[in-house]
Amino acid sequence: MWELTQKFNNIRITEGSQITKGDGFCRNYCVLLKISKKLLSKFFKVLGQVLNHFQEEDLELITSKLHHLKISQ
Repeated sequence: MWELTQKFNNIRITEGSQITKGDGFCRNYCVLLKISKKLLSKFFKVLGQVLNHFQEEDLELITSKLHHLKISQ
């Protein structure tokens, strides 16, 4: 009977540690999701600024070329 009780307790301890590991994994996963969400948000914000900058430069370049063409004609 003692052996049976000991085996049962070992099984409970093992299951409990697996639950703890699972909770730790989920907690770490949630933290990583929050960090990646913030980083992606910052990345896309900077990317948008860079693209807007290049669009403005391209627009100015095209405008100046058109202006130059009008003057030379």
